[in-house]
Amino acid sequence: MKIMWMSNAPWCGTGYGVQAAKVIPFLKECEGVEEVSLFCFYGIQGGITRQLIGRHWITCYPVGTHPYGMDMVKNWVDHAEADVVITLVDIFVTDPNFGTQGFYWLPYAPVDFDPLPNLFAERFKTSYRPIVYSKFAIEKLKEAGLECWYAPHGVDTAIFKPRPRNKEKDREWIGLKTDGFSVGMVAANKDPSDRKGFNEAFLSFRNLLDKHPNCELYVHAISTPEMGGLDLISLARTYGILDKTRFTLRQHFFGGLCQEDLARIYNTFDVFLNPCHRAGFEIPLIEAQAVGVPIIAGDWHSMTELCGSGWLAQPAQKQATSMESFTFLPSVASVTDCLLDAYDHKGDKTYGVAARAFA
Repeated sequence: MKIMWMSNAPWCGTGYGVQAAKVIPFLKECEGVEEVSLFCFYGIQGGITRQLIGRHWITCYPVGTHPYGMDMVKNWVDHAEADVVITLVDIFVTDPNFGTQGFYWLPYAPVDFDPLPNLFAERFKTSYRPIVYSKFAIEKLKEAGLECWYAPHGVDTAIFKPRPRNKEKDREWIGLKTDGFSVGMVAANKDPSDRKGFNEAFLSFRNLLDKHPNCELYVHAISTPEMGGLDLISLARTYGILDKTRFTLRQHFFGGLCQEDLARIYNTFDVFLNPCHRAGFEIPLIEAQAVGVPIIAGDWHSMTELCGSGWLAQPAQKQATSMESFTFLPSVASVTDCLLDAYDHKGDKTYGVAARAFA
């Protein structure tokens, strides 16, 4: 059997890329697998190449003109003589006929709407079998009469691990005070609808600052709107928190940080904040807990099941979407209460121990 894996390139450092770096070598070593190739819709342009992924040299195919490779997938599948295509990407970016092109399609996809949108169901029906990575997704597919396989995402706990003795040093490294209360975010800033909940996070942090001025916010994200997201510097200035907020430098974000560096960033946080509007999995929730940092997440979609230690914020309301389904808007009052409680429990080691054990 020959498999083609389709996702971000493993060296990109994105959520999909990190998963690709772990899964591709695993597939290559599975019994009955003759070959594994990689089709990168992000991370390769210009030509076919061979790259070392894990211990294996893998043929890697570049993207064409379509942002998710829909114009090239059939060509590359034929070239690789692949029998199976596993796509790690949102199901709604695939073509309606994706699963009818002569190969077995396994969409490894997030479900981050409630209920399951009809578009998702119709795409899944053309596949051999969907693979999902949350129990929430299993429930939504069952409600739609669909079967699936379950394969949750994971993190390397040998890299993402507690480093309490290095906390002060790591804080100095990223420009945070060593004696304050640190709130951290790791979130892709590429959605104009603010899917990651930066507005709610920044306003809630403002409310925390009003009671505890010794707090700081660190945001590992592109601070500019160049990738389709928000102007986070302007947003922080609007909420009056810019002087208390630090952002990862652009040049570091695009190539200067490895997974070990990201683990050091998590190590500086007292609490990890993730009030996103919709969540297929949110790998940073697991990365933070692996480092021993309790989390604040929304009590909806997959986030509920991913909170092993921390606080679950409640939604303010449902929000209808163009998918004819719903996401959730976080309650700023609830997020604020979670931050205040986290502040009151700073130094409580039971939260960190529980977080690490859960991850």
